Amino acid sequence: MSRTSRAFTRAELEGIRDVVLRHGARVVSDEIFAPLVLPGAEHVSYLAIDGTHDHAVAVVSASKAFNTAGLKCAQLVVPSGADRARLDAEPMSRNDSYSALGVVAALAAYDHGDPWLASLVERLDQQRSLLGSLLAEHLPEVRMRPVEATYLAWLDASAYGHDDAAWVALERGRVQLSDGASYAPGSTGHVRLNFATSPERLTEIVERLAKAWT
Repeated sequence: MSRTSRAFTRAELEGIRDVVLRHGARVVSDEIFAPLVLPGAEHVSYLAIDGTHDHAVAVVSASKAFNTAGLKCAQLVVPSGADRARLDAEPMSRNDSYSALGVVAALAAYDHGDPWLASLVERLDQQRSLLGSLLAEHLPEVRMRPVEATYLAWLDASAYGHDDAAWVALERGRVQLSDGASYAPGSTGHVRLNFATSPERLTEIVERLAKAWT
């Protein structure tokens, strides 16, 4: 979900399941961004698809939606009893993969965070719309993939002729973007932009990008 901000449909997930079953593969479904599905889309867990429980686990966390990533407390949803038994037989990891504070924060988010999360999703929806308007005004040749979830916009700026649009944005506009090529080979001229900021700052970001790229 995170690279292109897609929320896969039930039919798409059923297609993935069919391929997995055909080849005897397994699935680790990263659903950490699931709480941040925006209006107009729906999160469907891979584990909600029939015929997935014996070959799949899902990774969930409060980290992205509630900004608790530094506290380290993701969860693994394991529907298969056989898989749970194998995991239980493994020795407890002695590293910093989770923390007591992270557990407390996750419980607080899940038990009491729904109103805050609803407000956040509403704000992100507004920012998504604002970004579309700003791009149409200042960078009309940029193509933005429809953002169905998260606060990350996948932008195709290749029309402006910069192979490394992220580098140009930083050097000329002092805007830090993520280079698309680091996520998908062949994504020359693509960038990922985080729009989880204030309307004023997002406006300045796009104005700076327009000066840098054009």
